Amino acid sequence: MRYSDKDKDNTLAAYYNGAGYTDSDLTAILKADGYIATLTSPNGIVTRITDSGIAFYTNGGYVGAKAERDRKSRRDFRRNNCGYNRFIEWRDIRFSRWNIG
Repeated sequence: MRYSDKDKDNTLAAYYNGAGYTDSDLTAILKADGYIATLTSPNGIVTRITDSGIAFYTNGGYVGAKAERDRKSRRDFRRNNCGYNRFIEWRDIRFSRWNIG
């Protein structure tokens, strides 16, 4: 089953707040991404959030990462397709003509 980014963020928030989570599929996804770790000891098994998981969660999590990718994509599209590069080339040619004389 495919889980949404919001579901993953909610699971990560549960580990961040210390409540833990019981859905093994979402736990496996977060473990594969490196945001939670399972520790074993003679006293039992503990699943906790890692330092990279804390940093990822506080920076917006999966939803924030997707929003940042979308923002960067739109910015690059505008920069490449809205004449910015052509304007820079035109400006450089124009000013180089003035400096020749």
